[in-house]
Amino acid sequence: MSLKFSQTNNKWVAQTQTYAQGRVIKYSITLEDLSVSYADVLKWWEHNDDFRIFFMGLLSDAPFTAYRWETRPVTLGTVQQGFEFVILDSPWLDIPADKVPFAAYFKNNAPSSMLEFSNLGGDAILVVPCAHMDKPLE
Repeated sequence: MSLKFSQTNNKWVAQTQTYAQGRVIKYSITLEDLSVSYADVLKWWEHNDDFRIFFMGLLSDAPFTAYRWETRPVTLGTVQQGFEFVILDSPWLDIPADKVPFAAYFKNNAPSSMLEFSNLGGDAILVVPCAHMDKPLE
C-alpha cells in the first residue's frame, strides 16, 4: 500500500492509497482537512461545478486505459459517512463500444445529452451519456 495526495483548486484534497501492485486505487476526499460525506458529494455533484470539475479530474487522471469505479452502497443510515471510492484496473474493458443493441434508445433520444431506461431484468435504471455521432445509427 502506498499513499499519495493530490490537490485541485485549493479546496478539495483527494488522498489515495494503492493496493494490488497499483491495480486498485482507493480515494477519500477532504475539505479543509475534514472528511466529506456521501451526502456532501451527492449534493456537490448536482449543484457545484467546481466540485464536478475536481471529481472528473480525479477520474480522467486515472493511470489505467480502462477501469471500474466502485463505492459502498449508500442508505439513509450511511449517507453521513465519509465518502470513498475505488477504481480497479480493468484493461479487458478497453474495447470498442457496440452501439447496435442500444440503437433504438439513442435514435429516439437523439437531441438529449443523456437518457435513461430500465435494464433487461427491470430492477434497475440505467443512466447513459449520449455519444455525439458523425452519422445516425441505423
